[in-house]
Amino acid sequence: LSEDPKLLADPKSYPVKVTLKRLSETHAASIPVEQHINTPLNSPPLNGSDETETVWAKYVVGADGAHSWVRKTLGFMMDGEQTDYYWGVVDTIPETDFPDIRNRTAIHSNNGSCMIIPREGDTVRLYVQLSEVELKAGRLDKSKSCAEQVMEVARKSFKPFTISFPNPIQWWTVYIIGQRVASQFSANERVFIAGDACHTHSPKAGQGMNASMNDTHNLVWKLVHVLRGWAQHDLLKTYECERRKYAQDLINFDKKFSALFSGKPRTEDNTEGVSHEEFLEVFQTFGQFTSGIGIHYQESTIVNYSGQASATNLTIGQVNFILTVLAVN
Repeated sequence: LSEDPKLLADPKSYPVKVTLKRLSETHAASIPVEQHINTPLNSPPLNGSDETETVWAKYVVGADGAHSWVRKTLGFMMDGEQTDYYWGVVDTIPETDFPDIRNRTAIHSNNGSCMIIPREGDTVRLYVQLSEVELKAGRLDKSKSCAEQVMEVARKSFKPFTISFPNPIQWWTVYIIGQRVASQFSANERVFIAGDACHTHSPKAGQGMNASMNDTHNLVWKLVHVLRGWAQHDLLKTYECERRKYAQDLINFDKKFSALFSGKPRTEDNTEGVSHEEFLEVFQTFGQFTSGIGIHYQESTIVNYSGQASATNLTIGQVNFILTVLAVN
């Protein structure tokens, strides 16, 4: 990214240089998928047919996930922490006598919590709280986990109802909840990051995907206005001030939500546990963040509270466009 203030201020300039490496089929096949984004551009070709290409761009958007190469290249840090909450996820078609299996449902039991997300057809996604996982260098060792482990915990959590898994497992994983926000969302309003590249949190009920889609919707309409000359370049400053604050609010709420969801229910023997009323209140509030209804932007160049008296049926700064998708894999 150029540091020349004249280039950065010129809407017709191309101040971002991106070097792309087109890997030969042989070279690409030799690199594990999870290492693709970390392969250095100066790595030697295997058969001499690798090529590099230089692209000069007005703007670059990095929507490249939690391990974002764009974020790392810019030197942005991920501020936050990793929790002690371990969860497993299974997509399958179960057999059960549980009456609400086709409803979005939260089960809070002494064995641990479970969330049910009905999917297409008869498929159901189960989020299951795990108490015993194996770590390797501080990270989950997925080689020591299996879908059967997740399903066995689900069977215990569903009691006194029964659940079995006679059909194939369509997908499964285990994860540790990490709650982090990037230190910046843009560099000079020329290079941006969005979605998991700038915030990570618990993935229950499509929370991450919906937040990410609203990130990019917020950014793209502004980019279009600037590129077409309909707005000044300063409009792009509102992306970070709006979406980073929302991400921080989401993380703060997610900490409370994850702690309650992962806690034990209140009983006569456990008076410090989570009551049904507390759990229900937080579960319902969680829906505001998932849907986007909970977004309320502060004053900026495009949000002016002074006209609130004239907008009797609207709340200035509150998002009225809601883009919500419930967990598609």
